[in-house]
Amino acid sequence: MQEYDLILNHLVKKAKSGDEKAFNEILKILDPEIKKIAHKFYIVGSDEQDVIQECRIGVNKAVKDFDEQGGMTFKNFCMSLCCKRHLITAMSHANTQKFRLQNEAVSLSAPVSQNEEDGIQTYADYIQDPNSDLLAQYIMREEFETNLDMISEKLTKLEMSIFEQYSVNSSYKNIADNLQVKPKTVDNALMRIRKKSSETYQTYLATHSIINYGFSTSISTSNIVEMCMVGLGVTNFTFFGTNI
Repeated sequence: MQEYDLILNHLVKKAKSGDEKAFNEILKILDPEIKKIAHKFYIVGSDEQDVIQECRIGVNKAVKDFDEQGGMTFKNFCMSLCCKRHLITAMSHANTQKFRLQNEAVSLSAPVSQNEEDGIQTYADYIQDPNSDLLAQYIMREEFETNLDMISEKLTKLEMSIFEQYSVNSSYKNIADNLQVKPKTVDNALMRIRKKSSETYQTYLATHSIINYGFSTSISTSNIVEMCMVGLGVTNFTFFGTNI
C-alpha cells in the first residue's frame, strides 16, 4: 500500500471518531479528484460549486462506510463509488423537482364539488373576473328570477309545459311531438307567453327601482321576454348585456 493511501487511512480513522481537522485534511488531499468528477456531472438548477459540495457530502459518507479490510483503497472507494453514487442520486432528485410543478398541477376543469344541489363545480368557477361587478350581477340575477317566478304563476298548464320545452331550445315541431299537440298550438301558446311576459315585466318596472350599474336601463321588453322564455333551462345567460 502506498504512503498516500496509508495517510488517507490514518486520517479516515481519526475522522470516523469525529476529528473535524482530519476530515478537512481528507478534503484537501482529494480536492483535485473532487473537482475532476464535479466537472463531469450536471445537476439541474445548480452550478459547479454546488456539485462540488455534493461531492464533499459523498466524501463524508465514504468516511463513515469505509472498511480498510474491504479490498479497496479509500480513494477508489470514495471517488468511484460513494461520490458518484451520491451525485447520481442528487441528479435524480433535481430532475424530479424540475417537473414537480407539472406533476402536481391541477386542471382548472377538475371538479371541486359534486354536490347534487350545486351541480359540478370546478376550480375555474372560483376564479373571479376582474372586470365583473358581483353586486350588479347578483341583483340582476335576483331581478331575472323574480320576473321568471311572476311569469310562471300566470301560465296555464299547457303554456307552462311549452315554456319548459322552449327553455331547452326545442323547435316548434319537437315541442309539438313531445306534448302531442299541433305546431300551431305551440306557436299560439308562445305568443301568449310572450304577451304575459311583457305585461309582467312592465309591472315589474313600475313597482321596482331600476339601478344603473354602468349599462343602459332602457331595456327592450322583447329582451326580457326572450330571457324569461329561455330562463328555465339556462344557467349561464346574458342579462341586460351582462353575462351571469
